[in-house]
Amino acid sequence: MGEFLFIPWREYDRSIDVRLERDSRSPIISEGGVVMILYFADRELNIIGKTSTKLPKGSVISNDKKIEDIETMATSFECDVSYTASDQRNIEICTTPGNYILRKTENDEDIMFQIIDSEKDDDSMTWHIYCEDVGMELLNEVALKTEEAKSWTATQAISNTIIGSGYEIGINRSDSTQKLCEFSEQTRSERLKDIADLFAIEIDYRFDLSSDEKTVSHKYIDIYKKRGESKGVILRKYIDFDKITVSKSIQNLATSLYAYGAADTSGVAITLEGYAYDDGDFVIVQQEFDDRNGDGIPDKGYCLQSRNALEKWGRCIDGTKRHITKIYNLDTVDQKTLFEGTLKELKAICDIATNYECDISNTTKSISLGDTINMVDESAALFLSSRVLKIETSVVDKTKKLTLGKYLIKSNGISDQTRQNITQIITTVIGSRVQEMSADDVRSICV
Repeated sequence: MGEFLFIPWREYDRSIDVRLERDSRSPIISEGGVVMILYFADRELNIIGKTSTKLPKGSVISNDKKIEDIETMATSFECDVSYTASDQRNIEICTTPGNYILRKTENDEDIMFQIIDSEKDDDSMTWHIYCEDVGMELLNEVALKTEEAKSWTATQAISNTIIGSGYEIGINRSDSTQKLCEFSEQTRSERLKDIADLFAIEIDYRFDLSSDEKTVSHKYIDIYKKRGESKGVILRKYIDFDKITVSKSIQNLATSLYAYGAADTSGVAITLEGYAYDDGDFVIVQQEFDDRNGDGIPDKGYCLQSRNALEKWGRCIDGTKRHITKIYNLDTVDQKTLFEGTLKELKAICDIATNYECDISNTTKSISLGDTINMVDESAALFLSSRVLKIETSVVDKTKKLTLGKYLIKSNGISDQTRQNITQIITTVIGSRVQEMSADDVRSICV
């Protein structure tokens, strides 16, 4: 197989490693310099090949992009890997989905990605690969429906989810708060995301190498109340960045949420009915919907509403302001937990969502996902202190893009699964037979 040999990854090409890296412990990548080296490994972590950005011979990386964001709680990586007529079979073996990629970050941390998708382009003689740092043990492995609600802490819920996956809990900054947990059948990664939403925590994935640096000794899931720090980093226009793009959106705006959880012991999904809350702005009240039965009587349900958002965004119909209502679902049978999740969601979407994007020219400053940083643009009188929600990095293009704000702006649209969920809950709560609905049907209901 030519240079694609099954040998320990830390011993793969020591002459190149020493020449390119600032210290001999860092053979994978020198992001602060000009070269990035990726090592391909099989399922047993045997190195089967490598590629780089600028080595004089062999396969070359282009169009690379690493994305970290708060929303997915995972890191993705994609790039194009070139091949020649003589090594195309070797590259095809290396880029096979299920294999691993090893690289080092600018902070001298090892990252392991698993190849999820690969696509060959004969015209450009490249393989495009898409990878994630969450492996198939979590992405594809099923987490069965819980048989009954359990009162768990975040630690207990995550521990039960990752049993047998090879992952363990590493950093743990969650508290001892207990919530009723009951989940539907889903993948383990989906379950972890639901647990994070339920307990208002954030998680991260990382791994450690064994002492001989030939195998992965630990796969960790780190738990944080909130990722990132406030390090006092200040970025100035024309020194650290050239421009800021401000994005504003009302795609997901709502002034009221009709919330429901999982089915309780009676088989009926829990709602906010009977739960009392009023802080002067947010309040739980019974709200009228449309007349689905055609009996002249509007259907009703209990919603969490925002008075301030209604005043600002409500639609005026016959002199009366009407709420913009959306449906919110949380996989829980605990009403208090359902309320807390609904309140958090409504606070996030009851006004214009604003994101700030900027390309960083000074990449020497230490900025991590979740950090709160300061942006200064004196010419536009912009003095922004905000949280880093997303980081996009390209080593080849030497770019780093930050997205800042309170919440990431999400794309709009209603999936088939969401439509089915909405159909099911309206059928359960309102009690009338609901047929298959289009996206327009769903939107007409949620007003």
